[in-house]
Amino acid sequence: MPKPLSLKEKRQRLQQSTFVGRADHLDAFRENISRSPDHPHFVNIFNIFGQGGVGKTTLTKQFIQIAQQNNARYAYTDEGVKNIPDFMGDVAEQLEKAGCELKDFSKRYKLFRQKKQELEADPDYPQDFGEFIGSTLVKSGTKIIKYSVPGAAPFLDFVDTDSMAKQAGAWASFVAKKIGNKDDIQLLREPEKVLTPLWLKELGEITEKYKVVLFIDTYEIVDAVLESWLLRLLDDELFSSGIILVISGRDKLDPNQWSAFNELTVPLPVEPFTEDEARDYLIRRGISDEKLIHSILHLSGRLPVLLATLAETSPSAPDDLTDVSQTAVERFLRWVDDPAKRKVAQYMALPREINQDIIGLLVGDDDKSEEYFTWLSAMPFFERRGGRNTYHPVVREQMLRNLKIKSPKNWAELHEKLGTHYETQQSSLGLEQDQGIKNESWRQYAYEVIYHSFCANPEKNAPLAINGFVRHFIEKSDLASSWAETLQVAEADSGYVCTYLPGSVMFQFVQFYKDDSHEVAISTLTKLLNYPKIEQLLLSKLFSTRGREFRLKGDFDASIKDFDKTIELDDTYAEAYAHRGETYRLMSEYDEAIHDFDKSIELNDKYAWAYAHRGETYRLMSKYEEAIRDYGMAIELDDKYAWAYGSRAQTYHSMSKYEETIRDFDKAIELNDKYAWAYASRGETYHSMSKYEEAIRDFDKAIELNDKYAEAYASRGQTYHSMSKYEEAIRDFDKAIELDDKYAWAYASRGQTYRLMSKYEEAIRDFDK
Repeated sequence: MPKPLSLKEKRQRLQQSTFVGRADHLDAFRENISRSPDHPHFVNIFNIFGQGGVGKTTLTKQFIQIAQQNNARYAYTDEGVKNIPDFMGDVAEQLEKAGCELKDFSKRYKLFRQKKQELEADPDYPQDFGEFIGSTLVKSGTKIIKYSVPGAAPFLDFVDTDSMAKQAGAWASFVAKKIGNKDDIQLLREPEKVLTPLWLKELGEITEKYKVVLFIDTYEIVDAVLESWLLRLLDDELFSSGIILVISGRDKLDPNQWSAFNELTVPLPVEPFTEDEARDYLIRRGISDEKLIHSILHLSGRLPVLLATLAETSPSAPDDLTDVSQTAVERFLRWVDDPAKRKVAQYMALPREINQDIIGLLVGDDDKSEEYFTWLSAMPFFERRGGRNTYHPVVREQMLRNLKIKSPKNWAELHEKLGTHYETQQSSLGLEQDQGIKNESWRQYAYEVIYHSFCANPEKNAPLAINGFVRHFIEKSDLASSWAETLQVAEADSGYVCTYLPGSVMFQFVQFYKDDSHEVAISTLTKLLNYPKIEQLLLSKLFSTRGREFRLKGDFDASIKDFDKTIELDDTYAEAYAHRGETYRLMSEYDEAIHDFDKSIELNDKYAWAYAHRGETYRLMSKYEEAIRDYGMAIELDDKYAWAYGSRAQTYHSMSKYEETIRDFDKAIELNDKYAWAYASRGETYHSMSKYEEAIRDFDKAIELNDKYAEAYASRGQTYHSMSKYEEAIRDFDKAIELDDKYAWAYASRGQTYRLMSKYEEAIRDFDK
């Protein structure tokens, strides 16, 4: 007698026996995974795509079973992916459970997580620094920095605009101040660069024994996080041909992005079942009555998820087929005999996460909540998505609509009850608002409070939505994006839009703000300032933020007016005085700038930024001793302040104190080895000292870090000129002028070089220019 199947194997076979259609897709994947990765027709990318409810996730799960049957190792991720390091960490954890540990990667990743949590818990952790940790920044602009892994494609590209450079430099200084180990600093600053090669290398080692299949579900949600990185990954020499990607989402992979991998990709469109496939499915589920089949086909639209739901309780006959007023949701719930379970099934569409506590809260029966949860979790539309227990989106959408149509009053009362529940959970943390907003658990409760409060009464809770958005934005722009996304979901589910400032506008504002699109950011900030129900405590912060936007745009008069208003509302706001001082500095109104920096420092004598920028003002006034004193004070308060070291070095250079200049630039570069300006400025100092080889080395490094750095090309050209290497000088001046065709000094310097080469016509042309 053959050995009996395990219960798990038996269950899988039964599931497969009711799995209808997609035979070609299954055969393609099954045949591929049995091939050698070196086979010319071995496919490395399967792209499953189709509308919601057509069975993409079910097909993915069938692929997982095939992978298991073929002794492959796999990892499954979905919309819960928040950033690239955590995606790699999730994959590594799943592979470890399958007996394939990524030892070196896991060690560094765990350290990354630990250090990241320590930094985020620090009370001095500044706004928007989270953007630099665990995420790839891709922005539009002109100055690009590319960090490359040796032998690989670059993993981190971001725009080095002046404001971003200052922020990145300040962030690097903050990390360096808090973390002493240089390797750990790099890990926090460039997690993808450090972790990706380790991850890829050890994945490749696993493929020496097993094929590795990485399943990425709900790709339409996570593509913004993963796509750019994945494309670089696939082009990297470390990416093993034994790795298979199964990418599932609503849309086909963008051919403009993925065309380079066409030969390695199989697109798998998933459509609703044909009528024959749907009938076959229902018959396999024991439904043979023709009228009943016709009713189910009509109500489900042949979407597999709805077919499964309608067939789940094996109805025996259609009920009142002519009653067209009933929705599909009402019909399939009618086949659940137990009224209490029908109630549970409907009410659990309301929360965004289902658990026993929520069932007890809404149904009012704590004693049976475990039983109801167990029953509900076996329903075909119950899923785990993004780390949450929830319904399939198609089913949840229909259930929500049905609940609202049946009883708007009940809909509102249930949402209010849920909002109060999450508000209580939030309060139980014992955190005041200014501290709570820094706490992840507190914020998660806040998102659920606004979701349910807005769904319950959009008009009443619009001020909560708008003020909450501003509060999160002031704390950190990424938090405001999460708030805006939550509001958009609430708007979609409730059918109402926050008319004064919709969630979509909030979300777009954050993106424009981060992309330095000052005009759009100012417009939205103005709208927020004019909101009649804005909280008074938020006004000074909003005026200050708009003041900085005006300054970055170059509208200094408007910037000063906003900082004046900020200080009128809060005359103890040290940052407002400092930023008004910075605006006056940019207007060359140095006395006013010094006055404001003085006031800021009087209010906060530990404010390193104010000391450093007062020092910069003194430097521009040629008051070098005062400048040196202030930079020194900033460095005393923050001995990892790379910008202050660099600016003090610049002051020493103006004083012809070259040894001190070199020492400070050395320190700035030690603290931030991606500080292109510091390399270029040290190069200029070496040039002044006639140390041309050292100067060339520094200019080379600055250009390596920023290949759009016109000043570095021009300065290197000047150094080549001093070395009588005129051809090299001309080449660099050409590049500087190509990058900035209004660069007068570069034209003049090239003209001088042409003159020494006896190319007088070219020299005259450049001097004329």
